[in-house]
Amino acid sequence: MGYYKEFKQSLHDKYDGPAKIAVGEYLGARGYFCTFPETKSNKKADISVLRPQEHEVQVSIHWKDDEFPYPEIHVYERKKHLLETKNPLWIWVLNTARTKAYVIDKKLLTKEKLKPVFSAYLTEERGKDTYENRYCIPKEEATLINLKEANK
Repeated sequence: MGYYKEFKQSLHDKYDGPAKIAVGEYLGARGYFCTFPETKSNKKADISVLRPQEHEVQVSIHWKDDEFPYPEIHVYERKKHLLETKNPLWIWVLNTARTKAYVIDKKLLTKEKLKPVFSAYLTEERGKDTYENRYCIPKEEATLINLKEANK
């Protein structure tokens, strides 16, 4: 059985705002008017655009360079409530430099792709091997975007 990784405010504070700005600039350069709704409940996606669509943004803290270091991109199961939107939803997974992103259509987040994944963080915290449920998307199924070039 998988567990949810505890929300880390320090990681959120470090990466969330700059990541949202990077994606907002990319969308803005393509004619989208973006808003960044602030909600305490975290039940809404990070970015709303004038067109009826939504964008969720997360940073892979292990993706430091241009090359994504894993064959699969992981999206936490705890974000599954976002899939309930009737609007199109894209999940953006950025590197820590916010220069590259994989974009995943919500349609790819299926039950078949939900797997328990070993979590070093939770294992260290709990003192025993711990697994966390994540959607595991082969990177070939996502769209790689160079945000640095796109935002020029």
